[in-house]
Amino acid sequence: MKLRYIAIGLNTLLLMLCVGFFVGHGLPKSLILWGSAVLWFVAPLVNLAFIFRLNKKNRCNSFPL
Repeated sequence: MKLRYIAIGLNTLLLMLCVGFFVGHGLPKSLILWGSAVLWFVAPLVNLAFIFRLNKKNRCNSFPL
C-alpha cells in the first residue's frame, strides 16, 4: 500500500508542476513546448486513473499496490 501512496503523491506533484508552468510562464509559444506540456498533464492523469481503477477492480484480491 505504501508504494501506491508514493505513486499518487508523485503524480499529484507532477500535475502541480504542470499547472505551475502555465502560471509562471504563461502559454507556450512553441509546438514542442505545447507537446511537452500536454504530456506532462496527460501522463499523471492516466497513471492516477490506472491506480484507482486497479483499486476498485482488485478490492477483494490481495494486490501489492
